[in-house]
Amino acid sequence: MKYIVKNNEKYFNNNIKLYISYQNDYQLFLNNQFEEMRRQNEQQNGQRVSLFGIDPFMNIYSRFDKNRFMDDEILNKLFKEMVDTLNNSFQTFEIKRSVTKVALMLLTYDDIKYKLKEYFVKNIKLDAMVAESTSFFESAVPTNLIDLIRGIMGISLSLKENKDLIYILSNSNSPAYVECLTDILVDFIKLSIKDESKIEMIPQVLQFLITYNNRNSDNQILINISKCFLSISDDKSYGEFAIGQLKLLVTDTNDTVKRQVVEEIFEIKNETNPDLEIIKKILMQSSSFSVRDLANRKFLDTGN
Repeated sequence: MKYIVKNNEKYFNNNIKLYISYQNDYQLFLNNQFEEMRRQNEQQNGQRVSLFGIDPFMNIYSRFDKNRFMDDEILNKLFKEMVDTLNNSFQTFEIKRSVTKVALMLLTYDDIKYKLKEYFVKNIKLDAMVAESTSFFESAVPTNLIDLIRGIMGISLSLKENKDLIYILSNSNSPAYVECLTDILVDFIKLSIKDESKIEMIPQVLQFLITYNNRNSDNQILINISKCFLSISDDKSYGEFAIGQLKLLVTDTNDTVKRQVVEEIFEIKNETNPDLEIIKKILMQSSSFSVRDLANRKFLDTGN
């Protein structure tokens, strides 16, 4: 730590210090993120595409504290930065993807979703949304990826019909599209489970996930799929199905994915779902030492 502070103070301040401070002062953490959101949005002004080492939206996503967002002033600050980012035609696709994940997460909270819908519906320019590419190989973001963000946001905000999901799920089978879609589905499936108006879409989502739940899929796609199934593994209607798919995944994939599934299960810290013990046991008895060792250390040494 001392080495980083001494040799790269800027990196320490932007990427490490605020998370240490977060433990003691969540408001400081939020202020840093809001400031970074504004800075990045102002810098993406059409002159050139800037690349940033910090994603403030994913920082909030990964350290979200619902109790702190009961304050309307804080909520409105976040809503404004989210909408400004989505409406900025010079912003990158990657950051708009992060905003989408934050929006889907917020919509799962009854105390927040109505406020978000009201603000977004009034201010977002969904049909006009475009984004800049940061890829060396592409001068523009593929249209299907833009349509993916528009479609998921539209359905989630009740601006589009549920049947539009079929188009989103079948729009492309390219690895880049499937990786992005499965990542967003991690949050969309959580929303659909909690929203009676969207629960009818879950079978379509599950059918899509089944299609790519095999060893031929890229590692990140499989990791995203595992997160989707883990998020509904304790659901009364779909839990048994999810456990079955997780069992298939951890017995028919590579060690990299298996180790990540261990980490994901460990992060859940959910002792109310005994069915997950099946998956834990498979991982703890894996023929791969690296998987078996990690699983035993995570699940036995910590009591999870």
